[in-house]
Amino acid sequence: MTTTFCLSHRQPRTIAFNGCYGTIEVDAFTGEVVAYHPKQREEPAYFDFVRVDLDERRAWYAARGVILEEVQPDGDILDATLMTRSGEVDPAEDDWRGEIMLAVYGAAP
Repeated sequence: MTTTFCLSHRQPRTIAFNGCYGTIEVDAFTGEVVAYHPKQREEPAYFDFVRVDLDERRAWYAARGVILEEVQPDGDILDATLMTRSGEVDPAEDDWRGEIMLAVYGAAP
């Protein structure tokens, strides 16, 4: 497992986002991808992602009454707005968030 250290008083921490093709780990405070874990025999589908927009994720849930902890919980890749090396944005799946994740947190859509 790869970890990264923040230049502050905070302890190093990563958040994992799991998907069909594997897992990406991101720095819990910056959202920068620090490790890729592709599933065996799968295409390296997530290697182009360099950052998860953790502020967007926090704001989306807060707008629906769910307050995420400072170190956000691990999640599904569909729950993440991802930035690529070329600067493209792959937005989170709002329908999936509304149908699946709000129920997990006990919030109404």
